[in-house]
Amino acid sequence: MKKIYLLPLILFMGACSTDEQGGEGELKTLDYTVEIQGCENFTSNFGTSGTLEVTNDDTNIYVTVLANSPKTISQIRLGVFTDGGLAGLTGTAINNMAKYDYDPSVALKTYTYPIYHTDGNGNFIENYPDGKINILARATIDGSAIWVTGTQFGTGGGQGYYYVYNIQECQLEDTSTCESAYAYYANYSIPLNDVYTTPKNWGWYEELDFGSATSYTMDVYVGAGQNDITKGTKVGTVTLTLSDSKIVEASFNLISGYSMGSYEIFSADQLPITRPGPGQYTNSGDVDADGKISVILHATICW
Repeated sequence: MKKIYLLPLILFMGACSTDEQGGEGELKTLDYTVEIQGCENFTSNFGTSGTLEVTNDDTNIYVTVLANSPKTISQIRLGVFTDGGLAGLTGTAINNMAKYDYDPSVALKTYTYPIYHTDGNGNFIENYPDGKINILARATIDGSAIWVTGTQFGTGGGQGYYYVYNIQECQLEDTSTCESAYAYYANYSIPLNDVYTTPKNWGWYEELDFGSATSYTMDVYVGAGQNDITKGTKVGTVTLTLSDSKIVEASFNLISGYSMGSYEIFSADQLPITRPGPGQYTNSGDVDADGKISVILHATICW
């Protein structure tokens, strides 16, 4: 039995701000911390007073400002720009970025901004066409306004700093559980371990006569240990036909909620002397052209 586990996206949410906003490229302000499985956290700092953490999932960039204990945050100024948007910008401009600001009524230890970066189909929205953003950030921590450590823009009293972040393609694992399945045809299926002493894995084969029928539709079962269908689960049906070149072909009709991982067909005029594993199946078909074929159909079914 093969199991593939998902590492889910996990948002550990606290109290929500009342000034939530939405829309592509707009800021939604929510007071929470975030952990994304499958994408790394990248960090910078506000001197020795705090940390800037940035990560993303498929649709949002998450910019988190954290104060180092025992310090607290009383104000955050945040701006997000492309390279072109930085032209002519000065540090004083961050005072006018109201949409990206946060002035908590109670001093905070941490605050996270989720910002949309795709249209939901994996395409970067207009604001970030190359998948890169420049994050201007200044936090007031224990009464001191401190810029994020990064690249300088502007000069003199109008200078500021920004952190460059490249949006990641998160490598999330599949959610599926997958198991072996075999075709089963009542009154025709013969347990493979009735023919072979080893290995003792469950499974069936069928002796089909395509001279008397043009196709055979059989049930597909997973988990039928010891060839007992009462222990298994029916996941759909498969229809077998014989092509013009005398090779067996399969067409599946799976029950909703199940999907095909892969399938293998063994077909020949007779079974081989030793039991083949699914990876060793050969679909030789009806070599002697009498219409009678021994068939094993193995599949990997996921849900």
